[in-house]
Amino acid sequence: MLEDIELRIKVRVDSNSAEAAVLRYLNSKNTLYPKIDMVLISLISYWLPMTSQSEEERQKSIHSCLYRLTLHQQYLQDIMSTDEEDESEKQHIKPFKAKGEKTDYFIAIEESKNISNSNSDASTWVNPLKTK
Repeated sequence: MLEDIELRIKVRVDSNSAEAAVLRYLNSKNTLYPKIDMVLISLISYWLPMTSQSEEERQKSIHSCLYRLTLHQQYLQDIMSTDEEDESEKQHIKPFKAKGEKTDYFIAIEESKNISNSNSDASTWVNPLKTK
């Protein structure tokens, strides 16, 4: 069952801050994925375990969060190694591929959503975006 939940955030930040850069990016047309998806993945990856009602649910959500954070760490390391390999070109490495093309990072995030629906040993993974 789908539920509409409203969340509105208006933030005043220093115009030269990291927060301002991230908010400008999310509000731009340059994101490959919808702003809401990017925000939810970020929030879920950090804060989902705090919402757990039981210890078992908490452990599953921690496992899922650690998996997502590990994927993001690998993605950032890939960007860093690409930067180091391409030092001579001094071009800005965009965090996403061409419009409509999914990076390995987001493909893995989508696959992690499916893991929670499988009957494999990985079925303990939680799909935080799945509605009940």
